Amino acid sequence: MRSALVCRMGVLLALGPVSFLSTLIATTSADARENYALIVADSDYPNLDEKYWLKGPKNDEVLVRDYLINNAPVKFAPQNVIALGSGDGLQLGTHQAILDSLGKLAAEAKAGDFVYLHFSGHGSQQPAKDDKSEADGRDEVFLAADTEMAPKDNPSYLPNVLTDDEVSGALKAIRTTGAFVWVVFDSCHSGTMTRGAPENGDVAERKVDPADLGIPDSAFTQAAAS
Repeated sequence: MRSALVCRMGVLLALGPVSFLSTLIATTSADARENYALIVADSDYPNLDEKYWLKGPKNDEVLVRDYLINNAPVKFAPQNVIALGSGDGLQLGTHQAILDSLGKLAAEAKAGDFVYLHFSGHGSQQPAKDDKSEADGRDEVFLAADTEMAPKDNPSYLPNVLTDDEVSGALKAIRTTGAFVWVVFDSCHSGTMTRGAPENGDVAERKVDPADLGIPDSAFTQAAAS
């Protein structure tokens, strides 16, 4: 599964079965002194129409956290796993909560540590603030739980989304500590990829186009890549 964020960052991967993490962790963190994780699983978007809400991320958070703490070849201490999302008892994965959690990891990680970042939820695009930094004139974004529709007086950005530039900055901050970082984006702006559709049943697309969020096509300087 590829997301728009994968295309932008190059180093971001979207994985299928959670069990695949066994190979990932065993080969990359066996010598790590400490293992840290941030799981962002946004299913509910209170500021958006409920037709854009998701069911899967809530399940992803439970499965991934349980796997890291109880079943991974190299265990994660419960206090080292931050979970944000729409599940019971969780802090919502808002834009500020995500940035704060990434900053916390950058402050705690040390050389040789392993940091696993998992983002499950919607992704989309918005016009890049600096077109020179984006070949297609678009920023890829992950929709935090408090994402809002584009303002009508300036429909060129989405309030409270996590941009690819913010992701890049967070990764650099963590990598500067000497820690190894593995990032998974299971975001729903994935072209015509589908999720959970029966073989002979109806197919439901889970992508969110910028126009759905109030950004008109005219706000972009170039057409979307095919």
